Amino acid sequence: MPKCILCGRSPTKVELPEISNPTKFLMLYSLRRKMLYRCDHSLKSYIVHAQSAVQILGMGNGWHQIACSVLVCRQRPKRTIGVLNGKLYWDDFPRFEHHCDDPKCSGLALSPAEINLLMGIRPAERRPIAAETQQLVLDRYGHKCARCNAGDDLELHHRRPVIHGGTNAPDNLVPLCYGCHRQHEGEFTERIWPNLKSIFLNSE
Repeated sequence: MPKCILCGRSPTKVELPEISNPTKFLMLYSLRRKMLYRCDHSLKSYIVHAQSAVQILGMGNGWHQIACSVLVCRQRPKRTIGVLNGKLYWDDFPRFEHHCDDPKCSGLALSPAEINLLMGIRPAERRPIAAETQQLVLDRYGHKCARCNAGDDLELHHRRPVIHGGTNAPDNLVPLCYGCHRQHEGEFTERIWPNLKSIFLNSE
């Protein structure tokens, strides 16, 4: 039985025959599927009473942080609701469980393949780095780790990952020692992340 995301209750026996009546209830669609596949996939577990949805729809197209019922959202009482052309999209993206001091971090979990799909990126083919390229990059950095200046156990790190289209071009490579490569490669990796709000607003 679906629950209203705002009040947390399911339709009563009297209301149940009206569940498909848009003047009584509005269905929620999957935000994830809308963005990844540009389709409207209705969610069976959630609804919104139409009277309560008026305020959300009145905010206009975009992403809005809505306080939801604790009966529906025990772990995240505030959820993103997407509004697009009179329809409501429930943020059903998976999240990482982690502690982060960045207030902008929502813990959103996107796989590399999903990031590529959203951004129109094709992964590159992983190839051995040519000896001339290796020498050029090492000479450029004085045969030292770009982070700690160690000169032993150097490895070449791709600034843009191969899975996101990164190549073996010299400007995409940086030498890191074994320890820095394992622990601090994120400092030297290009952040590949889609503009999710823009993608959503242009999904129709």
